[in-house]
Amino acid sequence: MTKERLSNRQIQTLKHLAMVCNGGGQVTLTRDQREAMVPLWRRQIVEIWYRHLPGERPRGPYFRLTDMGQHLTHKIMAASRSQRSEAA
Repeated sequence: MTKERLSNRQIQTLKHLAMVCNGGGQVTLTRDQREAMVPLWRRQIVEIWYRHLPGERPRGPYFRLTDMGQHLTHKIMAASRSQRSEAA
């Protein structure tokens, strides 16, 4: 994994995925959020899925965090909670 820093948009989208996909589900994202996820997909932090049904066009993309992505997001959320408690 590279040492590149995540953008604010990537961090916010990762937090969104962590909350929405908590039970292992998949979610669609806005165009802006999808653009932010491509580099994270390459770094194996998020998974991108398409649903294929016979006789229909593929549906998607759907996104969810990988195990590594869940671990990273929990660290990010814990760090932001500690910063808020220090500021109070």
